[in-house]
Amino acid sequence: MPSRKQPPKPPRPKALTPIVLNSWVWHNISVDLPEDWEMLQFANDAEQGRIAFADRSDFRLELSWRRVGNRPDLERMRSDYASRLLNEMDHSEANIADMLDWSGLKSVKNGKVSTRLLNHFGESRMLIEAVFRWNDAPDLSLEEQILSSLMVDDGDASAFQAWRCFGLDLSVPSAFTLSDVQALPASTVMEFGYKKPDKATIRAERRGLLKFWLKGSVIEWLVRQLPRKPKTLESTQYSEAGHDIFRIKGTLPYGSGWGSLFMRQKFESVGWICPEDKRLYTLGALSRPSHASLFEKQSVQLSCCAHCVVSL
Repeated sequence: MPSRKQPPKPPRPKALTPIVLNSWVWHNISVDLPEDWEMLQFANDAEQGRIAFADRSDFRLELSWRRVGNRPDLERMRSDYASRLLNEMDHSEANIADMLDWSGLKSVKNGKVSTRLLNHFGESRMLIEAVFRWNDAPDLSLEEQILSSLMVDDGDASAFQAWRCFGLDLSVPSAFTLSDVQALPASTVMEFGYKKPDKATIRAERRGLLKFWLKGSVIEWLVRQLPRKPKTLESTQYSEAGHDIFRIKGTLPYGSGWGSLFMRQKFESVGWICPEDKRLYTLGALSRPSHASLFEKQSVQLSCCAHCVVSL
């Protein structure tokens, strides 16, 4: 008998590449976002502000926050928002698009779609608006994944405040407030101060492209970063999970300090090069002798990867 041909097998469906999410934490607001979304705009105000994330082609998410009292009428706010989009902001559509426990709208302007959602986080009294921007149809699965991850920590009830941004993963005592951010390609610096004028400061850095500028040792770099030549200096070195950690501490003479510190200071700095990403991480603390106990009671922590967490 002639052989019977087998019907061709249907092609296998292409497996979807899972989206890798990175965790961001800014002023007690934490959210997981695609790894190619970067923070390009930010505000340094814990009570009211806005941050914006973009991929290589356009802005994708804006998060705005405002501390309010009791839970507002989100449905009324959504209705007023829709009217403003249609009548004042030239949107052609503004339709209800609630998701999870968020009150939302889907709007269209010049052919581009945005999803706008509001929620109130009771313990922190924070009103959050999330605006997703899409070139065509919204990615509802990704929106839901991001909103499910978004949390607001009640910073007043915690002794520490987490910061995860621009490659830095920090834990800072809640008594310190963010005073300065310098986020540049291959260079991030964050500074925190305690009261005004600053009686103690914390400085965290992450720097890349080391072969172009790091000429000496890590300890030499830590010393050069001090505001003035130290009056006393001790240095140590140890290893943690394959990371060579370098630490210096001592005192600075009168009339020195980061920012507005001008009295005699006690300092401690630590630095290392992460073998995973080849970047230099440093963490430094300055304080007047009367406030040195701040760092004895509550340590500052900086992590470069899952294997290494360094404290001051």
